[in-house]
Amino acid sequence: MERAKLVKLGQAGTPWRYLRAASNLGIDGDPGLVYLTALNLADAGVPSLAKQILASLSGPAASAPPTQTLAERLEHADGSLRPLADRTRQLRLLEGVITLGGVPQTEARAAIARFVKHESSYEHHLASDGTEIRVASGSTDPKLWLGSWRDGESIVPGGDALDGENTPPITIEGLHAPSLVLEVANATPPLASGFWRGLRLVEPSIDRLLTAALTHKRLIDVLKQPRFVLFFGSDAGPRFSSYLAARSNVASIGPHVGTPTEANATHHLHVAARESSALASRVRSSVEVRDTARALHDWRRVYQEAATGARRLRVLIPTCRFSTYLQHSSKLLADAFRRAGHDVQVLIEPDASTNLSDASYLDACQRLDPDLIVLINFPRASRAGWFPKNVPFVCWIQDHMPHLYDPAIARKQGTLDFTMGHVPTELYYRIGYPTTQALATPVVIDPLAFHNGPVNPALQERFACDIAYVSHQSEPFEAMAERLASEIQPVEAAPAVHALVPRVRDALDRLVTDPLTPALREAVAGALNSIGVRDDPQGSLNALFTQAAAWPLAERLVRHRTLEWAADLADREGLCFKVFGSGWENHPRLARYASGPVGHGEELRACYASAKLHLHPTVRALNHQRVLECALSGGCILANYYFGALGHNRTLAAHLGLRPDDCEPTTTDGVVAIHRADHAELLRDAVERQELGLPVQATIEVKAEWLEIAAGRARIRDAELIRPTRLFPALRPYVFTDRSDFEQRVTTRVLGEDSEHAAWSDLLRQRVRATFTNDALVNRLIGFLADRLPDAQASSPDAETAA
Repeated sequence: MERAKLVKLGQAGTPWRYLRAASNLGIDGDPGLVYLTALNLADAGVPSLAKQILASLSGPAASAPPTQTLAERLEHADGSLRPLADRTRQLRLLEGVITLGGVPQTEARAAIARFVKHESSYEHHLASDGTEIRVASGSTDPKLWLGSWRDGESIVPGGDALDGENTPPITIEGLHAPSLVLEVANATPPLASGFWRGLRLVEPSIDRLLTAALTHKRLIDVLKQPRFVLFFGSDAGPRFSSYLAARSNVASIGPHVGTPTEANATHHLHVAARESSALASRVRSSVEVRDTARALHDWRRVYQEAATGARRLRVLIPTCRFSTYLQHSSKLLADAFRRAGHDVQVLIEPDASTNLSDASYLDACQRLDPDLIVLINFPRASRAGWFPKNVPFVCWIQDHMPHLYDPAIARKQGTLDFTMGHVPTELYYRIGYPTTQALATPVVIDPLAFHNGPVNPALQERFACDIAYVSHQSEPFEAMAERLASEIQPVEAAPAVHALVPRVRDALDRLVTDPLTPALREAVAGALNSIGVRDDPQGSLNALFTQAAAWPLAERLVRHRTLEWAADLADREGLCFKVFGSGWENHPRLARYASGPVGHGEELRACYASAKLHLHPTVRALNHQRVLECALSGGCILANYYFGALGHNRTLAAHLGLRPDDCEPTTTDGVVAIHRADHAELLRDAVERQELGLPVQATIEVKAEWLEIAAGRARIRDAELIRPTRLFPALRPYVFTDRSDFEQRVTTRVLGEDSEHAAWSDLLRQRVRATFTNDALVNRLIGFLADRLPDAQASSPDAETAA
């Protein structure tokens, strides 16, 4: 920068920009630049250093009117020197940080002591904005000063360039520009999932670390963040190299920023990248060789022996630290396998700042040599290269994720690829997953966490009541509608959410008599039409609004409407009603009954066991986790009936496994008739409907096309378990249909007039324990695989060959 430009910058009223430029260029005793430096220091709120700079002027420059005016301004300015004792205390705090970086405690203390002695020959000037400038005593040359003002305005790109899931750690070398560390840390905040991008700092110079910490006060706290890995001292480079070598089986190689030092971090990263790639190749080769040898393994015999307890299976369950639900489900399944006598490894990220790599999965397979791999939501083909082909693999479907609906993935399912969990029919008849390799699995729970054993008296006193409800869904229905309207996309369609509200209310009034899915689609169509928004031919906007707004609003409305019925009943009859969870104290109608959150585990079990009655209002999930947990804890549950819970006509026909040839054709083309009197299960269904006051058809009509689909669906093992009412020994003892029925059922239960409800609760608990626990799932899964796996005479189960 030319002197004229520097002078212009010094007069621009941007003191830190000028001081950065002056510190890079120097002022070389130039009287005009000396004056401007003092002026900008004064403007930046550093009067003590400004006085020293101004005092270095002599001759005409010292007596010039601008100099005198500035001197008068500084004469009574408050001091800005930071005492040595204060700096010494801060340096002492660094001992723990230095030892975290691998430096022995005695060496760290000695380094700090030497630096404190050296520090006495320096001054620290504090600016009004907290900026700190370190100056050798008597120095007036800005080139020799140190401080955060020297680091520049912005060193790293915008936050979205550094932030995000599945990002590798960033290595920062050197503390020549300490604010680089602060900027990178600020640009990588912890994410909602719990992931916090890993950062490493490699700095061989302890003196540079101590200097940086003095001039950047936030540095100490930032370096204590758990996602930081520190390498300090003369051997920082070799220790960094060893660290990388030990983590060759996880995603460990990422960006490198900073200034090169004698630690040579860049070289170590390049070496580690080559070694990690070579290791992955060796492990992959080893796994593939072993996998090829197992191509004709007699898996059926292995699992038949496991089913009788004669063999221990080796089970690999990969999961994800950044999904609480997946992590929890995987752990509970692993515990159940262990209780059944098998050996299990749960593969999970080692900490909140590390991602697994392809090598992580291959390495786990090499070490464990699994007999079974269970992965939630991902078939083997969607994770190509992670797992061997000739080992039984189960995709546990818990969410209907888009990649599951890829026909190319379905076509790659080999004879050792299985699905279990929520198994929607369309995955099999439309997408192409093999029905014979599917196990229907409803929600399951942990039998050790929920049981009907004694309850701690203090917990029993806290949770005892007549009516209870547990949920964090406390946001009122109207407030939820406002929030969804502000979040929905596209923005121009947001008013449709408000138009949807009365239509959802109307659909809920017909919850018992009309199917809700078409009613909500119709409501969305009417809401969009009311504001003049046209959908595309595929109905994409309707589908979006139905899933993102209509269903959540319907679920929230049925919950809060039922709770308000309970509140009215409790007030009228003098019953004790408690609502547990977060935020209920702010609800306009239910705040009186807010009883605080309930911790998962023993607190929740005690809550279920201590209340006379727990409510479960819902529009689509009678076989919910809440129902299972309550039943297993010895509690009493009451849910609401909704149309379809007992099954639509086609669902009932599917459960009977009927074919079109078994039925009578009707006058309507492609439709067949089924007479209830010909089927015992349909007669039992009629009794259930009559007990609920619902109409009963003597003849059921179903499209023949659906029966063909249902015939294939029948090949899914235990498909009947996913029926909403399969959980219940009978439906009537556990549900209500309308407000009047609700009040009658609650009153008879809590006032002790229903002598049979304890027996019904015990029957439900027995059924849950037998079928709907993780232990029951493990037993069913092993038996299922023993029946469906190929034996030694089968052809190679290579998935690509099978496709």
